[in-house]
Amino acid sequence: MVSEIQEWTETHKDEKSTKTPRQMMLAQRSKNRDLKEKYQSLEEQRDKALSQLLDAQARILELTLENQSLRSQLPTNTVTHLFDRNN
Repeated sequence: MVSEIQEWTETHKDEKSTKTPRQMMLAQRSKNRDLKEKYQSLEEQRDKALSQLLDAQARILELTLENQSLRSQLPTNTVTHLFDRNN
């Protein structure tokens, strides 16, 4: 009997099982819920990445301005060469 069940299972493995309309509706709801959760997760990831990008851009601007300020405070080069390098 076990071999008959295994044979029948093997023979019919590619056939779709028939679902009741209620089962199909519940499956679709579950699929929709999963898609909605995935969409929300992707939105959160996008928002976090955008926030990090804006923070990085603000920091770059801050450091650029600080760099310019510090460069403007450097003394001018007053070193003169004693001899010409071409000789």
